[in-house]
Amino acid sequence: MKQLIDSIDEGVLTLNADGRIERASERAASMLGRRREDLIGRSLEDLGVHIGKEGSVEARVDRGDGTGTRLSLTIAPLADQEREGSAMVLLRDIGDRRRAERTLAAAEARYRSLFQNPHEVVALLRYVLDGEGRITDAVFLDVNALFSRIIGLPRGEIIGKKVTEVLGTDAFQENLPMLQAMRSGGRPVSFDTYFGLLDAYVRNLFAPVDEETFVLSSLDMTRVIEAKRRAEENAETARQQSEALDALMDAVPAAIWIAHDPECRVITGNRAADIMYESGAKENVSAGTSTGEELSAARRFFREGRELRPEELPMQVAASTGSEVRNFEVDVLLPSGKRITTLGHAIPLFDSRGRVRGTVAATIDITERKRHEQELAFQARLLASSHDAIVAMDSGGTITYWNSAAEEMFGRTAEEAIGQNAAELLWSNLSDIKRESTIRKLLEAGRLDSESVFHRKDGKEFITSSHARALKDRDGALVEIVCSFRDISESKRAERELEEYSRQLERYNSELQQFAYITSHDLQEPLRMITLYMDLLDRRHGGELSPQAKEYMGIARDGARRMRRLIDDLLLYSRIETNRSDFTDVDMTKVFRSVVKELAPAVSDAGAVINIDPMPVVRANETHMRQLATNLIANAVKFRRADTPPVIEVTASTVGDVCIFSVRDNGIGIDPKYVDKLFKMFYRLHTRDEYPGSGIGLAICKKIVERHGGWLWVESDGRSGSTFHFTIPRGQMPEGQAEIDASS
Repeated sequence: MKQLIDSIDEGVLTLNADGRIERASERAASMLGRRREDLIGRSLEDLGVHIGKEGSVEARVDRGDGTGTRLSLTIAPLADQEREGSAMVLLRDIGDRRRAERTLAAAEARYRSLFQNPHEVVALLRYVLDGEGRITDAVFLDVNALFSRIIGLPRGEIIGKKVTEVLGTDAFQENLPMLQAMRSGGRPVSFDTYFGLLDAYVRNLFAPVDEETFVLSSLDMTRVIEAKRRAEENAETARQQSEALDALMDAVPAAIWIAHDPECRVITGNRAADIMYESGAKENVSAGTSTGEELSAARRFFREGRELRPEELPMQVAASTGSEVRNFEVDVLLPSGKRITTLGHAIPLFDSRGRVRGTVAATIDITERKRHEQELAFQARLLASSHDAIVAMDSGGTITYWNSAAEEMFGRTAEEAIGQNAAELLWSNLSDIKRESTIRKLLEAGRLDSESVFHRKDGKEFITSSHARALKDRDGALVEIVCSFRDISESKRAERELEEYSRQLERYNSELQQFAYITSHDLQEPLRMITLYMDLLDRRHGGELSPQAKEYMGIARDGARRMRRLIDDLLLYSRIETNRSDFTDVDMTKVFRSVVKELAPAVSDAGAVINIDPMPVVRANETHMRQLATNLIANAVKFRRADTPPVIEVTASTVGDVCIFSVRDNGIGIDPKYVDKLFKMFYRLHTRDEYPGSGIGLAICKKIVERHGGWLWVESDGRSGSTFHFTIPRGQMPEGQAEIDASS
């Protein structure tokens, strides 16, 4: 029995007299989604099936896995006397059949809908193949009413005919590639084409039904294609406009920024923006996102000295408020370290619903303008604080600027002066001819310097040094005249006093020179007489005089000689003048060597060694240079140590246009505390018995050097000699002589 039940394709259940399952086939257990042992002892009602003792029913049965299945159940009693009341149940799965029926019904509905569509041409066709399986034609199996109406043939005359017979060979060959593509690919093929019978563009669809048949459907796409064409044209126009806009933006010298989202997370700019902000093309230069994440930390933004947060920048402000931000000035620190100042406007962009979708901003670099403004402000402050009166007037002579110094100098406030005619206010004392002549000279030369007499508002007269300058445009037309006035009344008075003092000093100097000459001549004559008669007395009566008398005569002669030398030195000192007309190029090498030759007896007696380096050429009085060299060399020889022969070094160097000479010795030196007094008249550090002399030699040296525009000073530690330095302006080097500099 069990083998019989399992061999049947349908599911089989046997029920006892109580209606409970005694046996179940494998097929029945599978249909019910349960194991066979789980079914034994259960009733059909437990499975959700309600059926009588016999008959058939279709019911949905719950499977053991929670799903359901639709079954056909047939119950019949068993003819078994031993088991009276038992029955057999046959189960058939009708789910696949129902699904097939529904699928078929849906397909038929779609087919009917397709063929009944009044706006679409539909035909069912069968391939016509050659011996090699290639498509050579197609036969109409069915067509809808619209197809028949367009072709102009009754449906019965179309069905069974080939495409080439109904539509023509050209139409078939034109569509053959798409038909082959559909058949080889097994998928529908859609394409647009012009259909002459409709005089319209249509969209064709070839869709396979099975290996032998396919469906052709055509939809009038004239409006769609026209709309598509217009859309493509509009897209092309929009593309061209976008390219033109991009070109225009790149041509604009101002930086144009566009934020592409309401949070300004993505900001790109035009070429000017890339250059201004040192960014790459289309680089996102947003300073931050809505979460504050830094996207461009290389750029920092400041306003009035405070660094701005991303949400404080003009584009973000315009986006967050939905309002324009104008004339927003920002200092920007660029990646290169360069700092610029920008002025910008930001405008929010809105979508069709009025919501902010981004922002656009234009900025210009005003760094140079700010610098000029600062310079102008600084110049204005300078003009306002200038001690000189500054007055500006336009081309018509009307005063346009009048600083505080002008108010004080002329006694008129700026409110009183600005707007007045300058000629009437300032130069009313000049004749019309004189004023016109002055203006003509100014316009011709562009500037005019003069000294003028003016009157204050209270009538007080004063003298000014005036400087006027005419400012013209590129075409040479007069734009403005700027005048500065400096009150030189006091300097003029001082100048007159100085001129008078100079004349008096010149007269006094002349009288002093005459007095010195006359005095020296008159004083030398008695000294000559004293010396002469002392010599005569010694020659004629020397043998008769006592030794004491001879000593007295020697003292008298020595005093006369010292007095004469002192007078000569005084005369020399008084005659040292600064007359540059007698300046020549003096070769100091020749001067020092010549002086050494003249002092040869004293040099030889002292056993002195004198070394003279190459000397530069100076612009000086040669006689004075000889006197200067003589005094310095003679002093170096005279003030020597008793046990050491003098060694004298004469060197020179040049610094710019000045020559520095040095005379160094190894003599007795000079106590540093007496250095400042050393160059005074008649000042002596030693007695005449120790070192003879008049005490005027260094004073003469000092006067000579100062009259030549130089300096004379001495360096000494009081133990190891002295070094005298003096400076003289440089002259023209003789041809072939090497130049001496500070490094020599």
